[in-house]
Amino acid sequence: MSIGTMMERERILELPLGGRKVTDLVVLTGAAVQVGQSPTWGMNTGVNISAAGGRGFGVGYSLDGAMHTNRFDATNMPLPFPDSLQEFRVNTSTQDASTARSSGASVSSVTKSGTNAFHGDAFWYVRNSVFNAQQASATRKDQLKRNQFGGTIGGPVLKNKLFFFAGYQGTEERNTPSGTLSIVPTAAILRGDWTRFNQCFSPNWKDKTSDLAKGSIDPAKYSKAAMLLAAKLPQPQDDCGNLRWGSPIINSEKQIVQRVDYQRSAKQSFFGRYFTVMQDSPVPYDKANLLTAGPSGNADRARMLVGGHTWVINPNMVNTARFTNNRISVYKIGSSVFAHGTPKTRTSMRTA
Repeated sequence: MSIGTMMERERILELPLGGRKVTDLVVLTGAAVQVGQSPTWGMNTGVNISAAGGRGFGVGYSLDGAMHTNRFDATNMPLPFPDSLQEFRVNTSTQDASTARSSGASVSSVTKSGTNAFHGDAFWYVRNSVFNAQQASATRKDQLKRNQFGGTIGGPVLKNKLFFFAGYQGTEERNTPSGTLSIVPTAAILRGDWTRFNQCFSPNWKDKTSDLAKGSIDPAKYSKAAMLLAAKLPQPQDDCGNLRWGSPIINSEKQIVQRVDYQRSAKQSFFGRYFTVMQDSPVPYDKANLLTAGPSGNADRARMLVGGHTWVINPNMVNTARFTNNRISVYKIGSSVFAHGTPKTRTSMRTA
């Protein structure tokens, strides 16, 4: 016998969720805590959760009765946004045969389906820097603009027989932070004058008789490679070499849920569901600031297909069958700093 908690549609929609991530509800069921998330080299699909003292990779996920675990990093495959979910259940303790791969817990989710009446909703959530205070270490307020919008619709194609449901959520985030502090070469340092630098930072030079300790060095001694790098750095904001900066953040995510249900008879029913997630972030590299060359961009995709059949053989026997195909395509794009072309890495993973 397993111990479980059911999250019905009302609680899914009414409980506050940061970023509208459904996995946040898992930790509200008790005896569960988030211990990790998808690695940066993969697609941002979900989180690692330790349930009832189990390992972080011991939670299994299913969506519409089919496996929904990312076998690449042991997180969950992307879960549909709250408005497109009917319910989900978290089971801990003893698991049944369908979740035998996951010893810690299982999270079972179900998407909405159409009915004999047309239903739908629309939403738009906004976060904007207008309402934020400026960080003490930043030179200006952040420029956060985050919009999350979408809607759902469902209804009959043939009453009592064929139904459809569709949902869309888009998330657009833009920000240009300026809270990172770096020290870059000043014009005086490039001329060989380190006097002001020594006054500002009092460096403990090992050789007190060196040119750097004395505050003057022949610029001809500088590495040519270092000078090329310095030419791609922005100008400091004071004569000590301090620079406040930040990599621009441009994130875009789209979720599309499509489902069809067919009630063939009182005893047999079929359904099909296709769920797509697209995550795009351009390379944040600014050619005027070499410091922004670190993070990579991405164009990642997750495609999740499932088909199902339920047959009530007799009052004491029910047969259910599921077919699923989950595919993740990870496409990482690097900065093109000195080389010609753009470094790219592509990875694909499929489970069925």
